[in-house]
Formats: sequence, structure tokens, C-alpha cells
Amino acid sequence: MTGKAKAVFLDRDGTISYEIGFIDRVEDFKLYPYSAESLAALRSMDFKIVIVTNQSGIARGFFQESRVMEINDRMHTLLKNEGVTIDGIYYCPHSPEGIVAEYVKECTCRKPDIGMIKKAETELNLDLSSSIIVGDKLTDIECGHNAGLKTVLIRTGYGKDEEKKLGKSPTGVQPDVILDTLKDVVEWIKNEKL
Repeated sequence: MTGKAKAVFLDRDGTISYEIGFIDRVEDFKLYPYSAESLAALRSMDFKIVIVTNQSGIARGFFQESRVMEINDRMHTLLKNEGVTIDGIYYCPHSPEGIVAEYVKECTCRKPDIGMIKKAETELNLDLSSSIIVGDKLTDIECGHNAGLKTVLIRTGYGKDEEKKLGKSPTGVQPDVILDTLKDVVEWIKNEKL
């Protein structure tokens, strides 16, 4: 036994909350109706819950970093009110196409790179080989492959459009499984005994 925990890494927008583009108002952040129940089920299966989200709107000047933290606080509060605790929330504020100088750069945290995953691995003592990433974009899937995670593309958010791009990506990235919602991820994990 390594003593390390397994985790489900989750993209935020389009995966556990409604995708509405660059979200800059706290009150616009809304969880899917099944998100809290699904995350609670994952916790009951001894998974750590870790959010990993690209937030290039900061670099692009759409909102300040403090706004992302406020929205993440709202997510944490909404889930806590439903009895669900998040073990870690990691976000990347960078973009090479940004306009806010301090955030305009190539970095190792922006998915599909694995900086957020590696930081969580260290801080939360995680076993990546028994962990999973769930997201609605191929960058989530590519990030998972790069980090050695099992990968799930879900059809919420941008997922249906991203599914159409499979096989056309220069990286040839393929998810381990494609499912409709986070609720289906819970059933898949139960069935696969992961």
C-alpha cells in the first residue's frame, strides 16, 4: 500500500456547472442539478475531489483573478451546503493570447499540460495511476493522457461538439470512455470497480 489517495479530477465549467462562456458574475455560476449528488457518490467511493480549470479570461482581461476565486468560493459553498467537500481547486490564469501582461505566457499549468495535476498530486498525496479526469473538452482528455490518468469525456458543456473532433486532433487523443453526464461517470466507475 502506498498510502496515496485516488482522485477524480474535474473540469469546472461544462462538467459540474453550466457552461456559459467566460463567466464573470458570481451569481451566474450554477451547478448542474445532479453535481452535488454525483460528487458525494464519488467521495463515498474514497475518491478525492479535485477541480482543475483553465481560466484564460484572466489573461484576456475579461475579469480579474479575484473574480475566479469568488466564483470558486461560490462553488465550494454550494457544494458544502449539499454536504460535499472539495479537496482541492486549481486554476490556470494564463494564456499566450492574453492582453494582461503578467498572465501572458506559455506555462505548465494550462491544460493539456499537467502542472495543476502535478501540484495536486504533491499537495494531496495522490496516486495518479488510480485516478481519473472528467471534462467536456479534448484538452481535458489530453491532459489526463499526459498525466497517466483514466479519461472521461462527457457530453455536457462543449462535450458534444468536442466528441465530433475525435480522430481529427493532431495528437490523436481518445478518451477511455464517453458518457452523457457526471451522473453517468459515477455508474461507470461503479461498474468498472475503479
